[in-house]
Amino acid sequence: KDVKDNIGSNNTIFYEDDKNQRTGFFVLVESCDFDTEKGITINFGKTATPFLYELQKSSAGFTKLKVSTILGLTSSYSIRLYELFKKIMFRMSNNMPYLEVEYGLNELKFILGLIDLNSKEAKKCREMMRDGETDYDKIIEVFEGDVPYKRVDNFRRKVLDIAMRELEAQTEIRFEYDTVRKG
Repeated sequence: KDVKDNIGSNNTIFYEDDKNQRTGFFVLVESCDFDTEKGITINFGKTATPFLYELQKSSAGFTKLKVSTILGLTSSYSIRLYELFKKIMFRMSNNMPYLEVEYGLNELKFILGLIDLNSKEAKKCREMMRDGETDYDKIIEVFEGDVPYKRVDNFRRKVLDIAMRELEAQTEIRFEYDTVRKG
């Protein structure tokens, strides 16, 4: 049950293809079935197939993750942050002790899958992103559903702090964060 829950939750993959100037997302796992005798069967989404083929052909442009590590994480936010940090770590050189990155609160909400871009409430968000909008504060304004964790302290406590503890306990990832007020 844990395997299905971890694979099934928040499996939308966002991609950036600088070479072809494309950005988008797709659902990686279409379905997942666990049989106690046969094991686990994972069916990948139709749109994911070309990406998986390319990954098999050449690892250039893709981030390799340890499945055993991901399956050991219980929070979907920990999994998303693990993916994000592994992608960032790829850009680090051996002599860099750390890398500093900055994300806005609303950008993180999209990255972590708190806003389901596949939902009907996010239709206008998808359109804005497809048209090239990169200001997540503007994009979230047109979201027609309830925006989760409107209070920053709840977002920190229920998302970031839990993920930080879990990643430190279960993976090689260590991170710290600071909140910066705008305006």
